[in-house]
Amino acid sequence: MLLVVVLTSFYIFKLYPDKQIESQTNLQKIRLEKEKVENQHLKIDEEKISSIDNVMIVAHPDDETLWGGEQLLKENYLVICITNGDNKIRKKEFEKVMEETKDYGIILNYPDNPKGVKSDWKKEKASIKKDIDYILGYKKWNKIVTHNPEGEYGHIHHKMTNQIVTKECKKKDLTKNLYYFAHYYKKDELKSKGIVETLNEQEIRTKQNIMENMYPSQARAYHLFEHMIPYEKLITFQDWNSK
Repeated sequence: MLLVVVLTSFYIFKLYPDKQIESQTNLQKIRLEKEKVENQHLKIDEEKISSIDNVMIVAHPDDETLWGGEQLLKENYLVICITNGDNKIRKKEFEKVMEETKDYGIILNYPDNPKGVKSDWKKEKASIKKDIDYILGYKKWNKIVTHNPEGEYGHIHHKMTNQIVTKECKKKDLTKNLYYFAHYYKKDELKSKGIVETLNEQEIRTKQNIMENMYPSQARAYHLFEHMIPYEKLITFQDWNSK
């Protein structure tokens, strides 16, 4: 009986190839609906996402502005922030920045530094991978932007975010759309290595205003890294790995 069903299905698809396409499409729809149910904590707004073709995935609120703020002002992005969704202050700051840049942000509540110690995401890594896999497969993205392999200045969460996003992009054959934040330099290295500013004066000031006025809780981090504000740049996955 099983053989008859299989052979019958084969000849139906042979005679009616459109049926096979329709069947595959229905299976994809079922899979997507199942994923939506499993990932309800992401709560993606269909109306907001419909006009967005780029996604930026960062570890913390303020990373999107420090390393990619000009991108957010120039283009429409879905910004996924992995940590601090349970931190009322940082969540509110992130949401204000999204309003200012007119982008769509989703902040998740994976741990940052509970009890003053950076989380190693050991228990959470599988869930983070699943969430990122879901986001990357949600629609066709023009740009997928994230932390560089060095984690900019070496932050472990930046490095892990890069590793997860890169691995999922490789699995989905999306590396041609993958971009990393630029190399990080210490203040004295910028001049000695002849690094050229990529933003104009107005763009620099706009980013500075956002960091100063909308991320007051991150004043210390901002002052540590504000020397990099003028040097924002995206590097393709291919270019990063060709060096």
